[in-house]
Amino acid sequence: MIARLAQPLHSFDPIDWFMYCDLLQDAGASSRRWTFARRVAESLQREPTLVLVLACPASSLQGHWLRVGRNWFVPTEATMIDKYSGGYAWWHRDWARRGLLRYPYLTENYGVRDDNRLLDFAQGTPEKHQHSQFETFRRLWSDKNLRSQFFRGHSLQRVPSVWL
Repeated sequence: MIARLAQPLHSFDPIDWFMYCDLLQDAGASSRRWTFARRVAESLQREPTLVLVLACPASSLQGHWLRVGRNWFVPTEATMIDKYSGGYAWWHRDWARRGLLRYPYLTENYGVRDDNRLLDFAQGTPEKHQHSQFETFRRLWSDKNLRSQFFRGHSLQRVPSVWL
């Protein structure tokens, strides 16, 4: 029975994820599986969208105004995500905000940035994102991959330290 229970990757509704969690518990699934589902449900309940962040070599991000982690940055409209193959993740907004504050940038090169505007633009779901090239990015990475990474982001309670 447990093997037939599939994650509700089609749904951004926390109720579906709470129900999936309950079904896993009733079927005797491992606590790892149902805890994942519970965390996704609770996170979706708080905020259904996450911030798309892209991976990049740390050396290319030294002093960069979009840097949020060791190898991570938030995309802007000028970022060519339709050709981007360096990796990506979905972060909670507060993680990305703390990342922007953690990494200083060269104001003489970039001017003053509007953190809220940057995060508003980078925030979305695998189905809806503001970036004009997102549909191409979605095809590049596959809808299933985007969704599984999105729900993985929702399941995390803190930023993995290797990302910082």
